[in-house]
Amino acid sequence: MDHAGGRRGARTRGHEGIRGGVVIDGSMTCRLVADPDAEVRYLAALNVCFPGWGDRAMFDWCFAREGSWPRADLMTLHADGHVIAGTANTYRRVRLANGQGLTVAIMTGSWTLPEARGRGAFTRLIDESRDRAAARGAGLLLAYVACGNASASRLRAAGAALVPTWYCRSAVDVPSPLESPAPRAAAHPIAEGADRQQWPDNLFAPGAPADLTQFLYTDREWRAQFLDRPAAPVRVRDAGAHRWAALVDRASLFDRVLAVAPAHDDGACLDAISALTARARAAGRRLFTFTTTASRAASLRERGFDLIDGWLTALVADEAALRQARGPDPGAPASSWPPLVSGALTDRTSPWYLGDWFVQNGDRM
Repeated sequence: MDHAGGRRGARTRGHEGIRGGVVIDGSMTCRLVADPDAEVRYLAALNVCFPGWGDRAMFDWCFAREGSWPRADLMTLHADGHVIAGTANTYRRVRLANGQGLTVAIMTGSWTLPEARGRGAFTRLIDESRDRAAARGAGLLLAYVACGNASASRLRAAGAALVPTWYCRSAVDVPSPLESPAPRAAAHPIAEGADRQQWPDNLFAPGAPADLTQFLYTDREWRAQFLDRPAAPVRVRDAGAHRWAALVDRASLFDRVLAVAPAHDDGACLDAISALTARARAAGRRLFTFTTTASRAASLRERGFDLIDGWLTALVADEAALRQARGPDPGAPASSWPPLVSGALTDRTSPWYLGDWFVQNGDRM
């Protein structure tokens, strides 16, 4: 239901039976997480399913931030009086390749307790997340998955459009013979207080070509997404030609590249990755980055990076919102366009094609 009580692109579907080869346990019920005690239990379950996921500060950063988008919805599945699974819809804005803005929902922090797996919980969560996204006016339900993950097969079975992505990790120890000499790099911790207010946001503005779809931020939202993180990032810049700059944070054994500027200069970005790889190796660490650009993924593979293939999946949620942002021009007959199905969003021959996506690591986390 939307805030006025009307249906917004919701689909009628049963919550038991067999879908996509998965048997759905019809006894499961879904509830919104609506009180502090339930949030504590949700966080505890996340850390059971993903050891070291994070503390309350990470939870609040992921799920309690305010912006021009709706506040996150946390949902849990219950069976036999117990919580067995959960997920969250976090909401963002994207700028489509046609220049129009669209609110989207992202499935975030999805988990199923080990003893409850095999009952179709994630398939049910996809359904619930999609309906909740539609009720909140989000045109798309997005998710980030590795191709080999069980979640990926469930999203494919749901009919999601698939945008190729790559999770890229530098080699453990030995430099690749193809790796070019690393430019000098200087690291600068992000300053606190008044100096931080002068941080050059526009340095990392994507400035994407018009034919790309990318996330859209106000200055305040960009700072909240890239700078005001539980683990504060550092700025690393080319200390020689001043050709590039990067935002990098740390997690486990990895230095993680959140953003590189200029974002769409392949040569500068690869120089940055070479320098950041050398910097991480000198500290006994590895480098992690993420890309939706096939040519960059191929270059990193040649440089000895380990790549995990993934998808950014997209399901139509609020059809009316998506039609308004991407559909026929006002006055054009609706019959001139084919039916709106999720798979058309990545079909270059379809008028529903959303364009190529440009997503940096800091956008998705």
